[in-house]
Amino acid sequence: MESYDSLKESLDFFSNEQMIVAVERKHLINVMHEHQELTKYIETLHILSMYYNDRLKYWMEQGEKVDRRCIQAFKEVYGLKSNPYSEGIKKIDFMSQTKWLEIKGEELTLNHIYY
Repeated sequence: MESYDSLKESLDFFSNEQMIVAVERKHLINVMHEHQELTKYIETLHILSMYYNDRLKYWMEQGEKVDRRCIQAFKEVYGLKSNPYSEGIKKIDFMSQTKWLEIKGEELTLNHIYY
């Protein structure tokens, strides 16, 4: 029969191992969550860019000048609430859309100033 000290040492070792596994599991869950968020962000940026380019083509076909069609396409992306390429109603991620609008808005402003 094992001594009390030996059993206590085994229990402490087992507890430490459980704690390490729990920390590693939590870390893995955090990494997976970050990956999902990044994937969602990239997918949303791609959808918004595709939609913007589609709307640019539409406004070009309507005979709009370059500045006007860029503004129109930008406004349409701004008003977008769901993915126009999905069959069901799949909401656009608001934070990703906000970031896309910020980046594209700066790009359009710079193009307007310098070109």
